[in-house]
Formats: sequence, structure tokens, C-alpha cells
Amino acid sequence: MDKNLTHPEIATNLSNAAFTLAQTNNFLFLGYSKAEAGDYQGAIADYNQAIAVDPICIDAYLKRANAYLELEEYQAAIADTSLIMQLDSNNADAYFLRGIAYMQGFSEAADTEDCEQALEDCDRAFSLDPDFAHEAEPYLMRGWIYFLLEKPEQALADFNRAIALDSTLSDEIEPYFMRATVYYVLGEYEKALNDYAHIIKITPDYADVYVNRADIYYYLGDYQNALTNCMLALLLEPDNAELYFMRGNIFYDLENDWQALIDYKRAIDIAPDYADAYFNQGIIYSYLNESRQAINNFQQAADLYQSQGKYDEALEASAKIKDCKKIN
Repeated sequence: MDKNLTHPEIATNLSNAAFTLAQTNNFLFLGYSKAEAGDYQGAIADYNQAIAVDPICIDAYLKRANAYLELEEYQAAIADTSLIMQLDSNNADAYFLRGIAYMQGFSEAADTEDCEQALEDCDRAFSLDPDFAHEAEPYLMRGWIYFLLEKPEQALADFNRAIALDSTLSDEIEPYFMRATVYYVLGEYEKALNDYAHIIKITPDYADVYVNRADIYYYLGDYQNALTNCMLALLLEPDNAELYFMRGNIFYDLENDWQALIDYKRAIDIAPDYADAYFNQGIIYSYLNESRQAINNFQQAADLYQSQGKYDEALEASAKIKDCKKIN
């Protein structure tokens, strides 16, 4: 404070500072209330007002970055958290939030550099704030980053830490679903199935769990359990073309060709550009010596593959057409 200021000037400065603080806190409170109600755009408007009053209010930038994350405006969140780092280079929360933004951006654009930056930011948050090592959420986030970077062993270690740290996670779906996904990638199918069973106890109507269980059972050659889980998933998502395609594959392996054809047709009815369904229909019709039907389906598959840029698959479908014609 300037030593040459008079007492009235000091009093005025203190009054102005108190007024600025009160205004800023008011906008922060309004923004937080709107964010809690799901009005993130409204929250951002209030945080903008707080920043206009106090341009170096770190809390306002943090809260606005959180709102941007909720709106999936990842670049805006990165900009806000990067600005915080200029104001406070040791702000662990800023690194953590920026890591989330980079991770989500990677999920959308598949930019490996973004995911590596996310990991670097997350590790920096851990190093700056010892409390992060005692909280589940940072481990869950870093675990998923490891998974995206194709480092399943490190991902599994972090998911295990998160679940061990927070007993309340036993009532949540996400940690177990994430860990089951890693177990599946690592080929630890029984452990994956155990986690999926835990999720079903919490939420019996989670279709993705039944889909993934069906996929595991199918891979293991347990077609009856695969079929049961696929049917349970279809009860929850009756318009899912991929589920009909999956069930068609199971019926095919159970040598129930006609039921497989019915399911492939259902998949095509829902998704007319489902090239794989046409191709598999062609395979069955070829096996049944229905050459005309086989050729028609292989041709549909070849045309769709070509239009979708799947040129190797298009060549394979075309080769099947030639095989059918040779037989005739």
C-alpha cells in the first residue's frame, strides 16, 4: 500500500476492494447456483461478470472452465485453465481440469498429443497437491487416460486404487465398467464378468453391460450365455441394429441359419447401409446353395463397402460374387 496515502484515501481503497470482493462473490454464487441447476450457459455469463469485476479471480476461471467442460467446449476450458497457470503456476486444480479437457478432446479427435498432454497435466496435479493421491476421481481420470494411450496395466492399477480408496464407489457404475473394459482388453475375462455382474446388481437395465458380456461369452465359445445376454440387451434397446447383427452371428455359430438370416434382415431394416449384415447374409445363402440371393447380398455389401471407403472389404465381397458364379 502506498505510504503517502492519506487515511481517507486508504479507507476509500479498502472500501472499493471490499465492494469488488462482494460483487465478485455475488456473481460466483449466482454462477455456481445456475451450474448446479444444469444451466451452464447462464453460469458462464455470471462467471464472465465476476471476471469483468476482478480479472485475476482464479476461482472464476476455474468455475468457468468446469462449465465449459460440461458443455463439451474443451478448447475454451483449456484456455481458461492455461490462463490460471499464468496467474498461479502451482494450481493443481487447473492442471487437473486441463487434463480432463485434453482427454475429452482426444476422445473426439483421436489426437495422441492431446492425450499425452492430458497425462502430463494429471501427473502434474498429483505432484502439486498430495491430497490428489487420497482421492478416487484423479485415479479414475488418469486410469482412463492410460487406457486411451493403450497402457492397460497402468490403467488397471489406477482403477484398482480408486475403488480401494472410496468405498462409496461400490454403489457406482462407472469405475467398475471402466475396470471391466480393461480386464477384457487384458484377456482377464472372469474378472471382467465379475465386474459386470456387480454393475447389474446396481443397475439391471444397463444395456452395454449385457452387450459386453455377450461379446465375452461369444469369444469364449459359450454361445448360449452369449445369446441370453444379447437378448437381454435387445429388451432394453430393441432398435439397435448391431445387437441384431450380433445375435445373428450367434445363431449362425449355433447352426441356426434361418434365425440368423432373420436377425441380419432386422439389422438391415434398422440400418440399410449395414454392409456386414448383407455380407453375412451372402455367406449363408451361399452355404444354402441359393446363388442368386448370395450374389445379390454380396453385391449390396460390395457397393456399401466401396461407398464407405472400406476397399479391402469391397474386394472380398466382389471375390465372393465370382466364387458364386463359378459354382453356377
